[in-house]
Amino acid sequence: MKPVRLRAVLYIQMETFEYSEENDRATAAVRIAGLINRLRDGGRLSEEEDRQLDGWLAVGDNRRLFERLMDREQVISDVRAIDDYDKEAVTEAIFGRLGLQYPIEVKRGPWLKTWASAAAVLVLVAGAIWILMVSRKGAKMEVASSVLKKDILPGSDKATLTLGNGSSVALSGRRHIELGIQGDSRLTDQGGHLTYEFSGPTSATEYNTVATAKGGQYAVTLPDGSRVWLNAASSLKFPTTFSRKERMVQLTGEAFFDLVASKDHPFRIEIAGKGEIEVLGTRFNVNAYDDEPSVKTTLVEGALRVNALAGGGFSRSVVLSAGQQALLDRGHITVANDFNAAQAGAWKEGYFSFSGMTLEEIMRQVGRWYDAEIVYEGDVKNERFAGSALRSANASRLLEVLALTKTVQFTIEDKKIIVKPYHP
Repeated sequence: MKPVRLRAVLYIQMETFEYSEENDRATAAVRIAGLINRLRDGGRLSEEEDRQLDGWLAVGDNRRLFERLMDREQVISDVRAIDDYDKEAVTEAIFGRLGLQYPIEVKRGPWLKTWASAAAVLVLVAGAIWILMVSRKGAKMEVASSVLKKDILPGSDKATLTLGNGSSVALSGRRHIELGIQGDSRLTDQGGHLTYEFSGPTSATEYNTVATAKGGQYAVTLPDGSRVWLNAASSLKFPTTFSRKERMVQLTGEAFFDLVASKDHPFRIEIAGKGEIEVLGTRFNVNAYDDEPSVKTTLVEGALRVNALAGGGFSRSVVLSAGQQALLDRGHITVANDFNAAQAGAWKEGYFSFSGMTLEEIMRQVGRWYDAEIVYEGDVKNERFAGSALRSANASRLLEVLALTKTVQFTIEDKKIIVKPYHP
């Protein structure tokens, strides 16, 4: 059997939606999904349906999930991917864990026909019901395949800004404060987002570095207006004023770039000892962690050039088009066309996306985001999984979902996650 895919499609917080029966909660989840599906197909909602959807959108991260579900190509991809898995076994396992009777009876109505015709109920049953039930306020559930002695909180907006004079400033997602002038830029920490705004010409140019530790992330608006999102355990070094010839920055770890176009001022990203990325104006993700086997550059929009560094100079260059990914490894570049492009930037949108990943690849992400040590006891690193989960959830929530595959189990001890083969 292939690994289980569990898509967190709907995330309904039960303090807002109170229902006395499990079937009523399931019916509500399917109904909201049906309304979203109708809107995506260009249909209209009644006033009552508008009120129901607005109530759901006002809760937690539901608006972000709504935007994701309105993407027809994304939903089609999800449905096709689920066809690769044993849906009956997955659904029965989930319902069994939740203590619900399977199959579940969902109240029917004219809206259900439209939803069912889209086949997206396959995504809903394996994902929404799970998330819906375990997110209930005060709900607790034991997962036999996981032994969780202590939970680990998710990462948050936090970073350190190192100024040109060597002094450092702690950045936090909980405040809004002006940090003064660097070069010809005024710095403002806007709570999770550091901005550089032109304050007047000066001859002084200093270099600043924004760095996140494990369990941190931060966004930066550079002096030219370009935006960069830094993932956990990453850093970006850049001048407070870009030169007239080019815009050069240095990256470690992972970042998503949304650059301001300028044909006369190419943007260059230096990846120490590995290579360089040259762009004009584009949106892309760069994963350049030292513990990853290759540097992955995934182009969402525009065009860019990846230059491989070997033997003291650039050994090869490749130009990427939108929808392509370059893998840079020890001076060699491979271009991939068949991959999940949405997966590369999922972290910026608040998701883990594990399409076709090995457990070892997944746990590297988990270790960075939850600032946890990963310890393996047994041969499980090459097990493959597919699916997605919210980064805002505690570590136990993600591990419980992975454990449902009955291929792996976990133990949390302080800041350590022990990974073992599944044993009933």
